[in-house]
Amino acid sequence: MRNIRIMILCFTSLLLLVTGCHNSLSQEEIVDAARAVAAKEGFDLHGKSVLYDRDNEEWKETQKILRQVGSSMGGQLSQLVDRDYQVVYFSPENIANTRGGGFWVFIDKKTGEVITFFGEE
Repeated sequence: MRNIRIMILCFTSLLLLVTGCHNSLSQEEIVDAARAVAAKEGFDLHGKSVLYDRDNEEWKETQKILRQVGSSMGGQLSQLVDRDYQVVYFSPENIANTRGGGFWVFIDKKTGEVITFFGEE
């Protein structure tokens, strides 16, 4: 079932890209693409909240923190420069009873391409 969804999303994205009949993907399409990459990378979505980060505000705040602590993620995140992307964040619903942290996915708003992603330790 999941593979069928991924195939449909890829076909739809390709069709829209070729025909130029779209401005950007819907929230649902972007979240579906993020779920697909999270599952593919082995991130357990059970017990996770999904944040469609409107205007990437949560991500902007997280970037400030990463800069303050001197994160070494600059190379990975350089892929976002000059890209029109949407952030989807999967966070633990109950942090006290969860191993690991959240999972960030960066999706190109127009094509549905997964630009990059990373999980928190």
